[in-house]
Amino acid sequence: MSFKRHGVGPLILGFALSPAFGLEVLAGESGSRARFDAFDLRLDRSGRTAEYESFLNPPAEPPAFARELFSQVTSLRTPEVLAALYLWVPLMDGDVTVKGFSTDVEVGYDEISEMLDEIRFGIMGHVEVGFDPWTAWADLVYLSIEDENNVRNGEIESRFDQVILDIGLAAKVAQWDLSQDRKIELEGLLGTRWNSLELDLDLQAPPLTGDRDQRHDWWDFILGARVKADLTEKLNLVVRGDFGGFDWGSSSDSTWQLAGNVNYEFGRWIAGLGYRALYIDYDRGSGNQAFEYDILIHGPFLGVGYRF
Repeated sequence: MSFKRHGVGPLILGFALSPAFGLEVLAGESGSRARFDAFDLRLDRSGRTAEYESFLNPPAEPPAFARELFSQVTSLRTPEVLAALYLWVPLMDGDVTVKGFSTDVEVGYDEISEMLDEIRFGIMGHVEVGFDPWTAWADLVYLSIEDENNVRNGEIESRFDQVILDIGLAAKVAQWDLSQDRKIELEGLLGTRWNSLELDLDLQAPPLTGDRDQRHDWWDFILGARVKADLTEKLNLVVRGDFGGFDWGSSSDSTWQLAGNVNYEFGRWIAGLGYRALYIDYDRGSGNQAFEYDILIHGPFLGVGYRF
């Protein structure tokens, strides 16, 4: 078992506790270690296994105060950090209103060339930092999408520039062990979703011509749950759902999300394939300043991640 001393790298935990007792804590890729004058405590990376080793001859059980110190050390964790990049190729269905003018939106996969033209650019990433049973997470999506809607007198071109940032905290509320290497975990989610959206309509339908554009930013409070199930030692299923908005202050009338993906782990790397759906219903203003975004975004995604 290879260990590193405190201070080596940003993800290494360690400290010196009560020098009079000679307790030293070290952590490394394979686990954590608490070393007392005459005893050794070894923990695996998850912190679940605690093992004493006596250096006395003959071996002896650790005294009561040492047991108490060791019991505190068992809570020591090396945080699990996951960073992932993924591509989400979305369809869009719904309607929008910009400065009082409304139009339908439908972005599909009719032809590959058309799809590549409509989905102009996308940046998507996901980060998790976990200390069992807690996990902090952030999810960022940037989309720039164009759509053309044919009407009786011409056409309407729509452009969406949208940033969606989810930030929150997950807490494990239940776990079912299927075998030594397989389990199912249920987590509760609490977080917020920031939307920054700019809509631009190019009207080419006389007598309606010209550009109409508006930008809105808002926060939504979200609640949800996530289930993680080990299918095999290296294959797992993750299903997440959340809802929010509630029309509080400047938030949306409603928003919900449902996503599911299958992940394959090889070493520290993870490859995932899934499907994600996100609905947003947001409106503000009236008359010629009316703004509405009532859209369902859904489609497959493919990603790769790394555990530090």
